[in-house]
Amino acid sequence: MSFQQICSTRPDGLADDNTLILDPATGTGVFLLAVLDHIREYVTTHYGTGDWSRYVNTKLVKRLFGFEILVDPYTIAHLKLSLFLQSSFDIDKLNLKYVRFIFFNNGANLSAV
Repeated sequence: MSFQQICSTRPDGLADDNTLILDPATGTGVFLLAVLDHIREYVTTHYGTGDWSRYVNTKLVKRLFGFEILVDPYTIAHLKLSLFLQSSFDIDKLNLKYVRFIFFNNGANLSAV
């Protein structure tokens, strides 16, 4: 499904609890950052700014996935997304322990999957 199709067919678009978001070639995280920004805008507009931190910690991190095979872009993506999330709301409300949705994968163990 395309971005527009998801946004028009799901009640909450990309913020819908049943929408999994996968970036198989994350790079420096540009796509995931744009998705996070879009979801933040939607959630804060429709549900209020207070719900954003709860939403990230309880719902969003469970359905957002990115994979990268190069260590430098992987590191930059983590930095970008962490800074975005930290700037989005009070840092005390962000549980960084659970904000691990970008995975480093060199492809060596794909036959075992």
